[in-house]
Amino acid sequence: MEAGNPRRWIGRWFVAVALLHGIAAFFLYGAPLQEMAAAGLIATADDYSTRAVAYWFLAFAPALAVMGLLIDAMEARHLPVPRSAAFLLLLTLIVMVAVMPATGAWLLFPPAIALLLRARR
Repeated sequence: MEAGNPRRWIGRWFVAVALLHGIAAFFLYGAPLQEMAAAGLIATADDYSTRAVAYWFLAFAPALAVMGLLIDAMEARHLPVPRSAAFLLLLTLIVMVAVMPATGAWLLFPPAIALLLRARR
């Protein structure tokens, strides 16, 4: 953490979870991802198939990393995240764990709650 902002951890937490998500994709969905690569990737994730699940699991990692990088940039500048964004993130996480309790989304509750507590009105 930077000496100027000892509270700068939330965005980095999101980036770390994104990295874990990307790595986990290859362990959990290695076979379908290899099949897709062997087939040339284009149009290889059919609706409701294991390949589609593997694709979306892997595709979520960069999106989560982008969110983490944006939050980290805001933290570096001491800018709070809008309360509406923090609230929507927390609400989304609640729905995610309600629908699928066996999920890594639990890892995002600490930074989401911290964002909401720091958020501006």
